[in-house]
Amino acid sequence: MILFNTHTHTEYSPDGRSTIEEHIQKARSLGVSYVAFTDHFDFLQMGLDVCDTDHIAVQMEHYRKMVADMAEHKVRCKKEGIFLECGIEIGWDGAVYEKYASQLLRDDKIDYVINSIHDVDGQSCYHPEFFDGRTQHKGYALYLEWVYKSLFAEYRFDTVGHIGYCCRNAPFAKNPLDYQAHKSILDKILTKIARDGKVIELNTSVNSAQTDTLASLEILQVFKKMGGENITFAADAHHCKDLVRGFEMAKIVAKRAGFDWYSIKKDGVWEKVSID
Repeated sequence: MILFNTHTHTEYSPDGRSTIEEHIQKARSLGVSYVAFTDHFDFLQMGLDVCDTDHIAVQMEHYRKMVADMAEHKVRCKKEGIFLECGIEIGWDGAVYEKYASQLLRDDKIDYVINSIHDVDGQSCYHPEFFDGRTQHKGYALYLEWVYKSLFAEYRFDTVGHIGYCCRNAPFAKNPLDYQAHKSILDKILTKIARDGKVIELNTSVNSAQTDTLASLEILQVFKKMGGENITFAADAHHCKDLVRGFEMAKIVAKRAGFDWYSIKKDGVWEKVSID
């Protein structure tokens, strides 16, 4: 059993259902020794207008409080052998997000950053309504264009989150993101991630995506062939009961894709761990 998780949401996220302490208690009961807390930095998910500077100022203070809370728990848990990584998941959505994300990331207590796409041109791609007036191919292609743009974000980040996110609740008989159908843009995405030494998640929160992980086995195999070296396992847990869900299958997917180890980050230093 893999006893860590690099993608965890608490009640500091609008869709989080467990507190930091509840996740820690669950980690303790499972023997989990590493948890990265990565709450959402995502104004659209919170219903905020990026031009409303007063509300944004309040939200930025919320994030600072969150980071301080995580840091306090980190010190305490380290004494009992549980390593907590203070991280964040940024939902990239253009230059305004980059401005505020860069401000928050000046805090060196934030050590781990996931860069994700949740919204495309101001519209959530999580819900089936994203495909209203769009074909499956057009919707997926548009999502992938935004993934590619996000790789050029000016703020620092470590990991590219849940490639194929738009498939989670897509309203089609066959939902997986087909590599051959989107080969051109996926090759650009995977080449850049590999060249930049970034990490790809095997995210086990797949919903209706009809694949074992996001990114899929096929995409991970291409990433490996392109020289990609860094993967990690991510439950994307919004409730503590999901802290290490699906990791045994993720292990199988990783091995089939040609990976013998995964990566975790501790206080700025990457560690490679054998997949046993």
